[in-house]
Amino acid sequence: MTTTNSRLQELYNLAKKNGLVHKKKDFATLIGIDISTLSHALKGDGKVNIDNIIIRADHALMKAGIPVFDDSNMNWYAVIAEKDRQIERLLTIIENMQKA
Repeated sequence: MTTTNSRLQELYNLAKKNGLVHKKKDFATLIGIDISTLSHALKGDGKVNIDNIIIRADHALMKAGIPVFDDSNMNWYAVIAEKDRQIERLLTIIENMQKA
């Protein structure tokens, strides 16, 4: 299964391969974050919202006309969807506990 930081690395490599960026700093600028945040995300640092960064990267590449969806990365989107469902369940539990 693709991890979030490896998915981000794939997107960086794709942008580089297509000549959209040359360095990680260019990629960070393209997706609207600073280079230190990108570095932490690529290392899998849990202190940054990697999912949000990947979504931003996906959008930037798609806007540039670079296809980012294929069978090899669709598992990542399933992981994100499952995380969202888990968060919603936890929020519901917390809300119910606060009402009690």
